[in-house]
Amino acid sequence: MIHNSIRRAPPLLFLALALILTPVFAGDRDVADLLCEKGEKAAKSRDYEGAIKYFQRALEEHSPHPEACFGLAKALEKLGRTGEAVQAYLRCLDELKGVKELSRAQKRMEGQARRAVNKLGKGYQQLSKLDAKFVEDLVAFGRKNFNGSPEWSKKAFQTALLLDPGNKLAKSYLERLRGVRTPAEAAGLFEAMILDDKLENWNPGIKKPWNCQGGVLSIDVKKSANNVIKTQLEHRYSVRATFRHTGEDYGRRTFGLLIGETEDTAWALLFSWADTVDLVKFDSSGSDRIQSKVLDNHKVSDWATLRVAVDGNEITTFLNGKMLFRHVAEKDTAFDGAPGVMIERCSAEVRDFEVQR
Repeated sequence: MIHNSIRRAPPLLFLALALILTPVFAGDRDVADLLCEKGEKAAKSRDYEGAIKYFQRALEEHSPHPEACFGLAKALEKLGRTGEAVQAYLRCLDELKGVKELSRAQKRMEGQARRAVNKLGKGYQQLSKLDAKFVEDLVAFGRKNFNGSPEWSKKAFQTALLLDPGNKLAKSYLERLRGVRTPAEAAGLFEAMILDDKLENWNPGIKKPWNCQGGVLSIDVKKSANNVIKTQLEHRYSVRATFRHTGEDYGRRTFGLLIGETEDTAWALLFSWADTVDLVKFDSSGSDRIQSKVLDNHKVSDWATLRVAVDGNEITTFLNGKMLFRHVAEKDTAFDGAPGVMIERCSAEVRDFEVQR
């Protein structure tokens, strides 16, 4: 996990974020036009800070309003706030696309906005490159505060996406935080153990290392291998991961989720060589297939998500969101232990390993 400390976010990021995320709504257009006129007068008087406030209020009153976007962009450019100016010019151009027939003034505005983006864009791209480390720090901050301060996490991930719209980690976490407002609400979310190309949270059970590219773990074993998360889970938890078979078999193909592993026992939800999905118990005497289901209309070469939910001595299993088995064990602590992945005599890939506590 990344442990870098976050730097203070520059103001331009939050204004640019506000520009991008401002919703389209129907307010009072006349009021917005009046505010825009006041912004233009302030800009002519070189009161650019005042002009920015008027243009922002105009956009709050009514959107879309390309004239207000353009005026805001020019004022920001005059103050040397290049990144924000580019974002405002781009928004202006985007809003002009929605106008059925551009007026002469709007056509001039469109041309000026395009030239401004071309002129300023090169410098803004350099800024984005310099901010790559800052994006990394924002994601690290968001992950660190995911459960304790979900609102701060949201802001960090949103700002990271402003600079890096394709950031998969920030998108994934924001999706999980949708509708979450308090730490209590965040406590029940799935905590991703593997979200990038790092394996700090894994204790490999085999000598041959996993090949991890783009968040996908791939392995090819002729015998068997268990990778166990160091985290100890008890009483009530859920584990899930997405798997697929990649074509090589060395006897009996088996792969899937391992749960509750201790020195004496373990349980697993496995895809098997017989094209079934099985709930299996392992102990000193060997293995016992508790429940089994034939895989109808499913190829093991396709990605499929397995999930195991534990509630005391009761276990419920799922395949692609649909319930498979429910089983009640004799001991309340039967499923206490470490979670992980089991691969036996085949090649397979794993992604999105997650734990909910």
